[in-house]
Amino acid sequence: MATISKTLLLLMFCCFLLEQNTANFISRREVARVQSRLRGLLGNIPLHKLEVLAIFDKHLSLTRCLPTKRAGSCLESPDYCSHPSLRVRGMNLKVKFGICKNPLRIIIRLQLKSPWYFKVVFRPLVIAIHSTSREGVIKMRGAAKGDVKVLGFFGLMKGQLNINGILRYDCTKPTYNQALRVRYNTGYNDGRPGLDYNKLYYKLHIRMEVKKKRFPCFCYRCYKDYCRDIVKTQGHFGTGPVSCIRDVRNYYSRF
Repeated sequence: MATISKTLLLLMFCCFLLEQNTANFISRREVARVQSRLRGLLGNIPLHKLEVLAIFDKHLSLTRCLPTKRAGSCLESPDYCSHPSLRVRGMNLKVKFGICKNPLRIIIRLQLKSPWYFKVVFRPLVIAIHSTSREGVIKMRGAAKGDVKVLGFFGLMKGQLNINGILRYDCTKPTYNQALRVRYNTGYNDGRPGLDYNKLYYKLHIRMEVKKKRFPCFCYRCYKDYCRDIVKTQGHFGTGPVSCIRDVRNYYSRF
């Protein structure tokens, strides 16, 4: 009986890992669906930038809150949308998206329903999409401050939104720097048996912080549970050539 119980537990654990891995795998069908939804609004978008939009659709339901309202050279959502993953201490965060095409930028406006005695207004989080074709990566960076009013007064609290992300779409680059190439290719682990050095992966981290001024140090520290990750995830789109695995092995064999 003990052996059967251990076997069942092992099978359950393996199924859990498989489910987690499948949940963060973005298929070509999902990318094509995002493309079909946005083509009429933004025209043709390069594949790897479409994959960036698919990441935001996977984890923040971009197409559910579809930007359709034109604002200058950008499109923005007509209203704020809620999402099950956007919950902080039981409060519902709402999000509004904006997309600008040339250059590609994603704009997130976050609305936080806070207690009656303080109000947080986050400035738009502008996410710059830096495509480095020589390195085979797209980097996503952005930061936005939040204005916090406590009982009608500013200065007692402050807010901040930060985003940091990467999309690795070519494991054979950069061709001119093996150390950098290996660093990118060893930056992902899907938690399953086998090497991931040739995985075409992504990582996305969006963090919200609301801090309160403390006395007598006059320093800011996190207020209750309002400092937390809104999104912290990773996954992959597929695999590159097996030569990327050999490349990493050859690199480390020299040490």
